[in-house]
Amino acid sequence: MAILFSRSRTTSRQDERHSIADHVALAWELSEGASPRWGFPTPCPVCGNRGYVDAVSVRVNRMSQHCSECGARWDVAREDCAPDF
Repeated sequence: MAILFSRSRTTSRQDERHSIADHVALAWELSEGASPRWGFPTPCPVCGNRGYVDAVSVRVNRMSQHCSECGARWDVAREDCAPDF
């Protein structure tokens, strides 16, 4: 029986973290200049650095975010985001 999916034993947890960070950075670069997407971080409105999503409230249709560089906090309404497909 052949194994279709397996994890390489040579991959370390540190390598996995770098790979995830690389994907997040690429997604961030591709999203700059585009309309915000629901559930995804937006740039900091104060300093322009990367924002981090703290919470997504489906009940009130708001995302709470923060900037680790300048400490700013902001909310994004779902109606301000690009439509979901």
